[in-house]
Amino acid sequence: MTAVAPQLNLVATVMTSDGLFSYWTSISFERTYGEPISHLTLSVAEPGQNVPGWSNQQLAVMQQATATFAGQPVINGMIDMRQVIYDKESHQVQIRVASNTINSEASTVDPATDGQGGQFTKQTFLQIAQSVMQQCGVNVKLAGNPSGADLPFETASEGNGETRIQFVNRLASMRDLHAVDDTNGNLVYGRPGDNPQSSGLSFVEGQNILAARSIQQANLQVPQIQAKGQQKGTDDTNGSTAAQVLATATNANYKGPPRPFVLMMEHTASIPEAQLRANHEMSLINLQQFDVVITVQGWLAPSGQLWSNFIGNSVSLWSPMIMPLGKAYQGLLIKGTKLMQDNEGGTRTDISLCIPQGLGNGGAMINPIALGTVNAP
Repeated sequence: MTAVAPQLNLVATVMTSDGLFSYWTSISFERTYGEPISHLTLSVAEPGQNVPGWSNQQLAVMQQATATFAGQPVINGMIDMRQVIYDKESHQVQIRVASNTINSEASTVDPATDGQGGQFTKQTFLQIAQSVMQQCGVNVKLAGNPSGADLPFETASEGNGETRIQFVNRLASMRDLHAVDDTNGNLVYGRPGDNPQSSGLSFVEGQNILAARSIQQANLQVPQIQAKGQQKGTDDTNGSTAAQVLATATNANYKGPPRPFVLMMEHTASIPEAQLRANHEMSLINLQQFDVVITVQGWLAPSGQLWSNFIGNSVSLWSPMIMPLGKAYQGLLIKGTKLMQDNEGGTRTDISLCIPQGLGNGGAMINPIALGTVNAP
């Protein structure tokens, strides 16, 4: 396992139609699973009244923008927010760039152009998502080969007033898929916790961890989740078989009091589809069970790649303050990253870690202290 070496003097740049910009008091870029839109935020303070600055270069909302950190692209999108605060002493400007996937949040579905009057028949999640999202200029991809993701929907119907991302995410929950965007502004769905790809990297207290915070909580844990609904009746599927679809995701490690949890599915579904929906709900609960944020120096992993390129990969962690057994823990997933640079904290990255069941197939909750322990470094 490779530790993270510090990197200094790293540079970020933002490019718009007005040119290349690399001056600010702070800049940050954040991407994480569960959030289909990434954001880059930068601030500049302009002292005095006549000092040239960004306000004179007219960075404005709706401008297309891209950005690089350490020469590597991180976002492709548009300026979606500009805030200005000024008084006689200073002029402060904050600019936010949203990834191209923001179009899916601003655009509603339209039965006049989507599918057959807003209806999709016997199409897979990816086919429907690509068809719906192409109307607003967003490309959709599937990461890996998640089991069940290729099950066709018997029928899928758009809801009045739904945004495109709401409609697609509704279908994604029926296939136990989690959303994130990528560097090129594509919308990516996957289930990285099923078969985690190891990064071979480790975070070690006293070596490469500048700071850390963690939370373990069981307030939302339940012994099982029942997904109930119906499926479309046919000559072969009828009566109670069609009217009473039930699937259960069980949390075998739950030791608390009774907590019945019944989920009424948002969509008609067969039993295999209902199982995926129950698994997805259990995954969302597991995602909140264990959350760790590690701060490291710089933006780059030892390979020279940005930490944001490792989202969804597994790492190991040794931190007795977080899990005090003198062990290193393998198998935690990188859920998200936040690359930052400012005058106070320098250049650093916040790396969010979760258990694989949070982005996996809804398996039983675990005690992270027992997660793939190895000897401490």
